[in-house]
Amino acid sequence: MTGVGNDSAQVSSDVQNANQAFDGDPTYVSGTWCRNDGKCITISAQSNAIDGDLLLDAADMGEENPLPSGKTVIPMGYCYQSPPPLSIVDNQIRMTTQWSFLDASGTVQEGKYAFGSTPNFVEEPLFLTCVSPYNTEEVEDLDPSNPPKQQDYIFLQPYNMQARSAVSDDTVFYRVS
Repeated sequence: MTGVGNDSAQVSSDVQNANQAFDGDPTYVSGTWCRNDGKCITISAQSNAIDGDLLLDAADMGEENPLPSGKTVIPMGYCYQSPPPLSIVDNQIRMTTQWSFLDASGTVQEGKYAFGSTPNFVEEPLFLTCVSPYNTEEVEDLDPSNPPKQQDYIFLQPYNMQARSAVSDDTVFYRVS
């Protein structure tokens, strides 16, 4: 914040910017996002993106590709039954990749985005979180000694909680296009 007389105006401006961070646009996360080491992911909207249907392309990750079974492209969407409310989207957009599980009869089924109980996964989902530069929510697993820059970023986390890594300037993906 700048000078004493501008404090309330700056706070008001910050709140307005936070409310417009993702502009309520479900395709906001579309584009190319890269880590500091040059490894990139691309997210693109499918035809009915209003329902959160997006594609994650991790082909540029090479040997560090986190997608299951050697896939390079996988459907993804919100971790919600429908597009998330704007109050959530203004801070962080939480998403997950499509996953496969065994049903009670042992048949492989495709899962899509939100789930209540823990299925018997054949292919576990990958969680993605897009964080606004105006974020006011806690970022799980944040490395306070090397925090991300104050700009939009995405971090990836596996479903398996033990395999989670720290969220830092070195591990997040920043928007490049």
